[in-house]
Amino acid sequence: MATIFAFFLFLFFLLWILKRSQKAAQKKTLPPKAGGAWPVIGHLHQLGGAKPAHITLGNMADKYGSIFTIWLGVHRAVVVSSWEIAKECFTTNDKAFASRPKAIATELMGYNYAMVGFAPYGPYWRHVRKIATLEVLSNHRLEMLKHIRESEVNTSVKEMYELCVKNRDMFVEMKRWFGCITLNVVFRMVVGKRFDHGAAAEDEDEGNRRCREALRDFFELTGTFVAADALPYLRWLDLGGYEKAMKRTAKDLDRALEGWLEEHKQRKVSGDQANKGHQDFMDVMLSTVTDDGQEISNYDADTITKATCLALILGGTDTTTVTLTWALSLLLNNREVLKKAQEELDVQIGRERQVKESDMKNLVYLQAILKETMRLYPAGPLSVPHESMEDCTLAGYHVPAGTRLLVNISKIHRDPQVWSDPNEFRPERFLTTHMGVDVRGQHFELIPFGTGRRMCPGISFALQVMQLTLATLLQGFEIANPSDEAVDMTEKVGLTNLKATPLQVHLTPRLPAQDQSKAAPHPLQSTASACSPGAPVSQLRPRLAVQGPRVFDLSPKTTPELLPGITRYRFRNFSVFRNMQALRGSIWLVRRQSISSLSSVNSKSNISRSAAAKFHGSSIGSLSKFSYRPAVSYTRIGSHAETSTASNNGIPLVSVACRSSRPDLFQWAAVMPPFIRRSFSTAENLVESASQDSSACVSDVAPRIKFKRLDKTAKHIMQILDKEAVEEVRAERTMPDIKPGYIVQLKVEVPENKRRVSILKGIVIARRNAGLNSTFRLRRLVAGVGVESLFPLYSPNIKEIKVLDKKKVRRAKLYYLRDKMNALKKQ
Repeated sequence: MATIFAFFLFLFFLLWILKRSQKAAQKKTLPPKAGGAWPVIGHLHQLGGAKPAHITLGNMADKYGSIFTIWLGVHRAVVVSSWEIAKECFTTNDKAFASRPKAIATELMGYNYAMVGFAPYGPYWRHVRKIATLEVLSNHRLEMLKHIRESEVNTSVKEMYELCVKNRDMFVEMKRWFGCITLNVVFRMVVGKRFDHGAAAEDEDEGNRRCREALRDFFELTGTFVAADALPYLRWLDLGGYEKAMKRTAKDLDRALEGWLEEHKQRKVSGDQANKGHQDFMDVMLSTVTDDGQEISNYDADTITKATCLALILGGTDTTTVTLTWALSLLLNNREVLKKAQEELDVQIGRERQVKESDMKNLVYLQAILKETMRLYPAGPLSVPHESMEDCTLAGYHVPAGTRLLVNISKIHRDPQVWSDPNEFRPERFLTTHMGVDVRGQHFELIPFGTGRRMCPGISFALQVMQLTLATLLQGFEIANPSDEAVDMTEKVGLTNLKATPLQVHLTPRLPAQDQSKAAPHPLQSTASACSPGAPVSQLRPRLAVQGPRVFDLSPKTTPELLPGITRYRFRNFSVFRNMQALRGSIWLVRRQSISSLSSVNSKSNISRSAAAKFHGSSIGSLSKFSYRPAVSYTRIGSHAETSTASNNGIPLVSVACRSSRPDLFQWAAVMPPFIRRSFSTAENLVESASQDSSACVSDVAPRIKFKRLDKTAKHIMQILDKEAVEEVRAERTMPDIKPGYIVQLKVEVPENKRRVSILKGIVIARRNAGLNSTFRLRRLVAGVGVESLFPLYSPNIKEIKVLDKKKVRRAKLYYLRDKMNALKKQ
């Protein structure tokens, strides 16, 4: 009996030792647990400080490794901070981690987990995800709604341009501006409505205002820590009153969505529905979701439609706004990158038109900037929590079912083993070492939109909006920081990676002209009403349709003001470009089209009212410059005017040659007339007083043009000649002896045309020897039209000057050649 008892006692002890060893072995295989946990609340006290959670978890990863365990109240969570382990999570264990944990916010404000982003894994989620991916957010559907994105971005830019023109000292809060664009784009695409945040915000519809406030509350409440999520047995207390606020927000959102849904239903029933090419997302959901699929879920069709549309609105607004704000902040702190981005826009798009969505494939550096922004500051630095549906093994560790998974995306994006200088903003890395890396979830070292089955389905839409918005902003405005200090890059605690301080910038219109037909007129149209009736050239019909010059009748209704006497003006290409919206380019030449006189002169001038100004019968003058970049170049135009007592009502017609994108092609447009005081600033005023003889004789020869020496900064921008440039040119080539009558051939490098070399051939009309500012005037034929240009002899842009023929031409014959160009025709 004693022997049997001893045997069973030994067997019991053996089984106890075996079970204990198994438990010990199982505990060892769990991911390491981070220290500092408190009873009941676990590690919540470490995540609830002023520092964002992803930074705190990143510091823990440095101490405990790339995978470790924390406790969020009663819930176990595994934190992953390595791209290799993240890849294992969303490939090998993708199905195991495909579900979402439950939370009070998504229950109360997400239609009881009906929103596709927060729904648990199962037949319902697969069904709604399929609809959102194939019907709503497909590439075909996004392409059909491209006009909405372009329209909203252009409208916002025009409104901003109008505000900048009215108030040049205004500072713009960019997060709000980006938010207005994205919210309007998303709402027009989802429900066909636009939310206007502009100056008329006080007249906004009450329903729209409440809806916008409810959306803001949704983001705030979703990112707020609720004690009942970590400790479910405290839910009945409603600590902080968050559950009550969530119910109120959910009611406001449902009221707005229900109203929009009823409008769409009535429009569908009445047959007043837009054609399929212009259907918004709610129209698509109404056509796709029916009550026939009750076996898939317990939600009715209206709930599914409202929940899915709400998910699209929430997913497409805040995250896009946050990324654009960080991108602009990084560009302001890295001015050389900003300059490169604008140079790429100038080369690939130019300044003749606004950038379009179809141009994005050519803006590789802009794409690299957005990739680098999402690497450094992803909109969601921590992934939306996943929950394991079954036991699995991760990086050699055992992960029990019900464990929550948090991927520290920000930590992965700054891994020094993957990214050299991980904390530096270097977009060039995506054009060199990481050229093939994209953000669509296939490269686990860069996953700002997540990856795996629960990856964000709106990646294409988000990238389209961000690229178009940022490209349009950089093309249209010069952006400056109000202070000399660097932009504060501190991150704020929240559901998304918010910037702690507002981003205020000063915007200056950058394009020489923009189409403002629907916005405020440009300064020339508002201040120089005597020059133009206000209609852009693009809206005028050609009066003369022939090969060669295109002439538009822009005759003003009132007499323009002209200064009597002899005056030399400095030309403002900024002003004339306002009236040449259809033919923008480098201003090259101004020529005379007809001879007329004016009947009166503005009473503010110092001459008698009976006097009138008229252009002399010879050419008005020549416009010249050292640089081919019209946005920054200074040019001068010489003109003759003489007083006259003629009472003719004729209007002088002046045409301006506009250099197009092709260096060998000129286009003509009439500006009627550009010589008004507000369009030109006086460089050298030789206006005769009223007591002088108003009929003074004026020579037929155009006045000699003087060149203004600019400062060193302008010299580098505009390539204005200086002593160093002269010495370089002299060292590179031998300067031929150029005299009037010589036929020469020039090889000119045009920076605005990708620095291609153009060959220009013509006859030298005149030469002015002035040392540093020596110039020669060249007359040549372009499409049968005589064009006269003035070139600086020592310009670095002139690569070669070759004399083709030497002709001894008398001065009288030379004037004849200016019109007939017989010598050039023989060449």
